[in-house]
Amino acid sequence: MAKKTGNDPRRFVIVGGGPAAVSAAESLRQGGFEGEITLISDDAYLPYDRTILSKNFSAPINAILVRK
Repeated sequence: MAKKTGNDPRRFVIVGGGPAAVSAAESLRQGGFEGEITLISDDAYLPYDRTILSKNFSAPINAILVRK
């Protein structure tokens, strides 16, 4: 994956903190985007998979985090 560099002045802002937001950021980096990516979310926690959590309340935190 590409990393942020000072050479690319472009910026993406992703609104939301769920799996789709993380996937969008990863897709940008995998596509070679080296600009700034800002993820805006009002969640107090790292992105987690809400579908797994809704089906299994006793799932350990590592099982529901989108990115470990």
